[in-house]
Amino acid sequence: MKIVLPTLLLTAALLAIPDSADAGAFDADETSGIQLIEYLDHPDWHFRHDACDEIADRRMTQAEDQMIQLAIDDGHEKVRRRCMISLKETGSKKVLPAAEMMLLQDTDPGNRKYAAALVEDLGNDKSGAVLAQVILDDSDAGVRKKAVVIVRKRGWTSAGDAVKKAAVDDADKGVRAEARETLLRWDDPDLRAVLHEIMLKDPDAGVRRDIVEEIEERPRKADRDALIAALDDRDPHVQRHAARALARLGDRTVAPILRQKALEVSDQKVAEDFNEAAAKLGG
Repeated sequence: MKIVLPTLLLTAALLAIPDSADAGAFDADETSGIQLIEYLDHPDWHFRHDACDEIADRRMTQAEDQMIQLAIDDGHEKVRRRCMISLKETGSKKVLPAAEMMLLQDTDPGNRKYAAALVEDLGNDKSGAVLAQVILDDSDAGVRKKAVVIVRKRGWTSAGDAVKKAAVDDADKGVRAEARETLLRWDDPDLRAVLHEIMLKDPDAGVRRDIVEEIEERPRKADRDALIAALDDRDPHVQRHAARALARLGDRTVAPILRQKALEVSDQKVAEDFNEAAAKLGG
């Protein structure tokens, strides 16, 4: 007869052994500061991870340089993230350059996003150049998108060229949309011109609609000629919102143009919007 009880007991015993990641690689209460620093070189990543964690809890600054090295170069993504978190928690003055380096070179997208959040909180105008590189070169669309949002929030216009390129060329629709939103928010004629080009030439009618609607909310003098050109768009939605944007802009010289365009179009709803916009302008 086959006996299975010992096998079951052995399996139960093995399952009862706590995983080091859950139970802790070592007993922190029995570990000295010197031992914690030594654990940063331990071959088991759990020890390195938990040592960084405990070093932060104790606010130890003596291991700053070693934790920076681990945050940048450690072979395990969880160790890199934990050490970066610990650097922030211990108040390291070197956390920003370390975060910028992680953002540029870490192989884990999650770590790069965390680093981007640190750069957003702690960065300065010079950080715009780092984020520009991320916008142009990062392989993960989520990271690129986050970088675009950050430069918009922080007003880091030094990344403007990268944002312009992303608005037109990025492979991800979401990144392109965030880049266009950034161009809309920044009061820069050169950046605005890129937005106009997309509004007039993008093959996707949905993109053209999105831009003209955004411009309609906050039209500027620099938008005048592009909006007049958009009156000839092949999409009636774009035409109508361009007319409304011109009415909101308030340039009375556009009224005769709108009246003439109203005569030329065959779509009656478009013609009505053109005439209504002209009337609002006093023409």
